[in-house]
Amino acid sequence: MQNLLTLNFWFSQYPPALTPWATRILLVVFVAIFLVGVIAKIYSIKTKLEKWNRRAIDKSASLLLSMGAFGLLLFVFAYEQIPVLSMRAGYILWLLITAVWIYFLYKFIAVEIPKQRKLKQEREHEDKWLPKPKK
Repeated sequence: MQNLLTLNFWFSQYPPALTPWATRILLVVFVAIFLVGVIAKIYSIKTKLEKWNRRAIDKSASLLLSMGAFGLLLFVFAYEQIPVLSMRAGYILWLLITAVWIYFLYKFIAVEIPKQRKLKQEREHEDKWLPKPKK
């Protein structure tokens, strides 16, 4: 096994083939991520949810579908040993993109949704004192 801390391992234009166990693990992980994304998208479409919950699930499904597909693409490049495209740096890029996306998803779920719910409650509280239109 090569040293994981060397630049040559991560940025070699002709990286060595993946070991059989690493191949299986990567394939299972990326397929699982993609399938969970498909299930989340179907769940979002089929169930009646509050608007903000639906948006959170849609954003999560988009993350899982995109990163699952990108991961499978990286896996195919590594499996076929395509020069440059199979560089191990692609996995670092995948992790960075996923981490940034998860941060924004967390920010939406933990900050934006409670703020919008509070705004909605305040609007409903104010609206109950406004005159209703005549029928």
